[in-house]
Amino acid sequence: MNKALEIRRKFLTDESFVTRLIGLVIPYVPALLKYGRSYVETRRMLLQYESSKFDVQNFVNSKLADLISRFNTTKYAECRQIHLDARDALAMAPLMRVTDLPSNPRELCPQNEDKLDVCSTSGSSGVPKVFYLGSDRGPVETAFVHHAWKKSGFRHTQSRAVLRGLDAKGAGELFKWNPILQELQISPFLLNDSNSLIVWEEIKRRNIRFIHGYPSSMEVLASALKNQSQHDTHVLKIRGLLLISEQIYEHQRILFSAVFPEAKQVSFFGQSEKVAFAFQDPSDPNIYHFSPLYGIVELLNDSGEKIEDKGASGMLYATGLLFKGSSFVRYELGDTAELVELPTAANQFTLSVRNIKSWRASHPIVGSSGERFSLAAVNMHVRELLDVSRMQLIQRQPGELEVYLVTRDGKDRTSAKVIAEKLQAKVGDSLSVRTFYVDEIQLNSRGKAKLFISFLGGDG
Repeated sequence: MNKALEIRRKFLTDESFVTRLIGLVIPYVPALLKYGRSYVETRRMLLQYESSKFDVQNFVNSKLADLISRFNTTKYAECRQIHLDARDALAMAPLMRVTDLPSNPRELCPQNEDKLDVCSTSGSSGVPKVFYLGSDRGPVETAFVHHAWKKSGFRHTQSRAVLRGLDAKGAGELFKWNPILQELQISPFLLNDSNSLIVWEEIKRRNIRFIHGYPSSMEVLASALKNQSQHDTHVLKIRGLLLISEQIYEHQRILFSAVFPEAKQVSFFGQSEKVAFAFQDPSDPNIYHFSPLYGIVELLNDSGEKIEDKGASGMLYATGLLFKGSSFVRYELGDTAELVELPTAANQFTLSVRNIKSWRASHPIVGSSGERFSLAAVNMHVRELLDVSRMQLIQRQPGELEVYLVTRDGKDRTSAKVIAEKLQAKVGDSLSVRTFYVDEIQLNSRGKAKLFISFLGGDG
């Protein structure tokens, strides 16, 4: 890993005077020093691709051949007697559904791969997913994200107000400035109608022009500003709303446009496993274009056959090309979409889809003081999920969240208790978390269960 990146990672969690001093010069540090060579090279590659000056087919073929070679050495492939040929890998490879993931995530990693981080997410249907990614993934991923945001005028030198579920040390803080990341980190668990104006005053004080986070949390802020935005000139200085992790609804787009009339609303599609990345179409916010440089994405019907009729809906599957660690081949993303255009040489092998429907619940979680935040905010990324086979979140009263956990065979409840403790620390005083250990969680006819159920006006 680039030495500068190692130093940067160290300072991210440091709160000393030196860190604050470094924060003063961070906006003026070149991207090469801030993120490393892989970031700069990835941004250059994306610009070449955008101007049709990049040999996409050779790049994809080379990356795919390397991936298949590494996949064939995994315990996952060996135990299932799978051996793929790079020439027709995607045609011959079986679909990898979430339920197919091995209980030992190391089985999906190629032999002798090192410098890997254990990563996790609480899953789309209550089945936690634990996997490995290379520790050097950050700069490349950041390059794709910054490329997506550039349509709003965002550059890496600019600061942001961030509304997302950060695992911060101070769970009870409404907001906190991170000088290294140049982020005003705002807790979605504490944000409500009454304190949104306090947050807004801090955004104004720091002259922040870009707001980044969940649409549901941004909606809380925008709703509070709606009645006074015509008397506040700083709303006209907001240049970009960088929307992440949730489906964006039309009423939110209308509200954001009314409150922040000069701000461009931009989004992208990605996931924790980092196998697919899609850029939002600049002329139609409901259309996304999957980058073939990041992963090979397929839209398939229930029988596993490719969708070929425009307007037809299917499930998204992806084969990641860029990152070390777990080898995801034809991996189920858990999201549906409608076909706009199939990948061809004419469009640089880009799959375009419309109306991606996320698994995340649309019903908000409600805090003790009326705070509203999404399931994305409480999504867990802890290694203890490896010892849990299923989990489900249920809300019956504002300010209370029930967590139901099924431990894996032969596992005690130590990891489950840690998960509950970390979740409570994450949400702070906005929710009281109660944990229940159960033998099973009821599934639907397709063998899936909802991760979140709300009885506050209907299911999530």
